[in-house]
Amino acid sequence: MNGNKGWFCLGISLALSLSLGQTPAWAAYPEKSVEFIAPANPGGGWDMTCRMSAKVLQEAGLVAKPITVVNKPGGFGVVAMTDIVRNRRADQHVLIAFSAVLTTQMAIKKNPFTYKDVAPVAALFVDYGVIAVRKDSKYASFKDLLEDWKKQPGVLTFAGSSPPGGLDHM
Repeated sequence: MNGNKGWFCLGISLALSLSLGQTPAWAAYPEKSVEFIAPANPGGGWDMTCRMSAKVLQEAGLVAKPITVVNKPGGFGVVAMTDIVRNRRADQHVLIAFSAVLTTQMAIKKNPFTYKDVAPVAALFVDYGVIAVRKDSKYASFKDLLEDWKKQPGVLTFAGSSPPGGLDHM
């Protein structure tokens, strides 16, 4: 009986020592470089989201291969998204950053793609919209502003950069 226990322990030790050198399959993912598409020019919000996300993933050791940020500006994200949906559908090594602008445009059918063409994998940031007036403005509240707007719809001037459906599109 003692001889069998010895062989059993030796077998277990050998199996364990062989498995210690093995790397789990998920540890090598991704097996090639990942492209993170920033659908804007360098320095903007989407660009910073991509660059910071890539940096954190790499510094935390969560990816084995480098993440390359590629800027693809145009159409408030439509150019980049259309390229991914039409030309890179099978590419499992491409990510894109987008926000409420593209989501809303998908919902109101302003783009050549829909929510069925993408799969969200993470919510990274929250994008707040603010309406501000000069400090010496006659408007003390949003209610005051709306009341005046209803009385004189063509008089107020708004500034913003969103396309139809975006946060600051009025």
